[in-house]
Formats: sequence, structure tokens, C-alpha cells
Amino acid sequence: MSSNRWISLAVIIVVVLVVWNLWEFKGQEERVMQTVTPTASPTPQSGGSTSGGGTSFTQTQVQTYSAAVTQYEGKRIQFDERCQPNPADITFKNGTSIMIDNRSAQAKTINVGAQSYNLPAYGYRILILSSSSLPSELNLSCDNAVNVGRILLQANILQQ
Repeated sequence: MSSNRWISLAVIIVVVLVVWNLWEFKGQEERVMQTVTPTASPTPQSGGSTSGGGTSFTQTQVQTYSAAVTQYEGKRIQFDERCQPNPADITFKNGTSIMIDNRSAQAKTINVGAQSYNLPAYGYRILILSSSSLPSELNLSCDNAVNVGRILLQANILQQ
């Protein structure tokens, strides 16, 4: 009888994990507007590309949080428990990889422009920002806090 309880418990745990996984990633449909190839990106564990309004975002997961913090120093936007971004206004070049970082004990829905990302408590995502029309202004929102910050995406002009 004891082994039946362990089997039942294992089945319940598997079902809960499957349901959580489906809920966590719902709504993040893969819609490719333009091809974006990550350059100088960490080894992705999972990925996808989404776009909206001419701006494309590519997501990848980094193996450890501390490695991501080190790699994305100066290119990280943290959201606190009140949904306030730090920094609130920032400029990046087209094709830049950035890290959006939820530093709250609560899950948050972060919007970058028209794209929405569900970040678990203390979770993060790596995005590659790319747009065919530049400059492009992407408003930042977090849960019910709308337009709490802004990303200005500029052309990446190489000097020769």
C-alpha cells in the first residue's frame, strides 16, 4: 500500500509540472517577422523568436543567473517589487542583447513594446532587440504599471 502512495504522489507531481510548464509559456507564440541571429550570445537552452510592430525579439536562456548578470552588465533592466525598472530610460543599438530581470518575490508580466513576457519570481529573460524601422521607441510596462520606462532603439552605424 505504501508503494501505491509513492506512485500516486509521483504522478501528481508530474501532472503539476506539466500544467505549470504549459501555463508559464502560454501566449508566447512563435511569430517570426524578420530573422535575427544571436551573436555573442550564451549557449541557449531554449529559445524562440517573437515579433510585433516591426520590432523583433529573440529569447534565449542562460545557464546561470550570475553568469547572465556578468555578461549583461550595462545591458540589464531590473524590475523591483513595485514594477519600477532600473534604469527607467535607456538607449541601445539595434541588435543588442539585453537582460530583463524580475527582482521581486512575485511573478511579473513585463511588456517590452508590444511583446509580453511572463517572468517568474526572481526570473529573467535574455532578449535581442531588433527593428527594421529606426529609431524605435519601446515602452516598458510591468503588470498594471503602464509606461514605467522606455527603451530607445537606434541604428547600429559602424565607423570606419
